Formats: sequence, C-alpha cells, structure tokens
Amino acid sequence: MNILLFLKTKHRKTKRMHKQGFTLIEALVAASILAVTLTALMNVMAQNVFNASYTKNKTVAILLAQEGVELVRNIQDSVLLDTPFDVGNFGSYLIGSSSLAPCLTDNDCYIDPLNLAVLPCGGECPNLRLSFDGFYNYEELGTETIFRRVISLEPIPQGVRVTVEVFWSQGQTEASVDYQMDLFPWI
Repeated sequence: MNILLFLKTKHRKTKRMHKQGFTLIEALVAASILAVTLTALMNVMAQNVFNASYTKNKTVAILLAQEGVELVRNIQDSVLLDTPFDVGNFGSYLIGSSSLAPCLTDNDCYIDPLNLAVLPCGGECPNLRLSFDGFYNYEELGTETIFRRVISLEPIPQGVRVTVEVFWSQGQTEASVDYQMDLFPWI
C-alpha cells in the first residue's frame, strides 16, 4: 500500500507543476489581445482629441462670423445716424456712401474691429491675429491665428445682405462656417 500511495503522491505533484505557469502560446494570445485592445483605445482617444479641437475651432469661427455681421451693423448704424437717405434704396446707399464699398459681392473685404477700417481682400483675406489681451483683430503685434474672415455685401430691396465666411485649417482640410443676415434701416 505504501507503494501505491507513493505513486499517487508523485503523480499529483507532477500535475500541479504543469498548472502553475502559462504556455508560450497562451502568453502570445494574451499579448495579442492586449495589443489589439490598446490600439483600439488609442484610436478612440485620438479621434476624441480631434473632435474636441474641431468643436472648439468651429465655435470660435461661428463667433467670429457673428462678429463680422456686427461690425457691418455698427457701420450701418453710423450711416443711419449721420446722413439722410432714401429708405427704399438703403442697401445701395449704405454700400455706396460709406466705407463698405469694398465689400460688394464681387470684391470681398475684411473689417478691422479696432478702428472699423474696411479693406478689400485683393485675392485672399489675411488671417486674423490674436492680440495680447485676447481679442481677434488685424493688429501687427498679435499672434497670427488659423482663422480667416471674409465679408461680402449685396444690396437687397430696402436693405443689405451681409455674408460672412470664416475659414480655418483643420488637419489636412480647410473647414469653414458661413453666416448670413439681412440688415434693414431701423429709422
């Protein structure tokens, strides 16, 4: 009986030794699963970073486009308060009698928010710059941004149609936001 007990004990020890570690194939399968999981996770994280950057840039672009309309509205209000005009022909009057003439549909322009200077783009409008105090303008001391704002005007019956486009580079592509509003005399 001692011999049989000895053989059973030896057989149990041998089985335990084989169960204590991983085989090479098990280790390779585990490493492969881990590599695929990490690669998928990194791709999702990279896409999230890109989406967050795009959302931030699009939000800034929308606000810059709205500001472009407000700059034209500011010039419109100055014209309304300073000079008499014919209400029926206000759009043509506004464009012809103010500094907004360079903004006609065929000749795009940009407006510097610091001094309301209206300048023709002459091919392509310059990029906006970010001043040291955090405002977007065309000041030489500011840091150049990725945003380019283009303003165009079109006379419509009793008013003017303002179209503002803001372009920016997002990765390898150029993204844009269009904003359009019709302005009418409020007097």
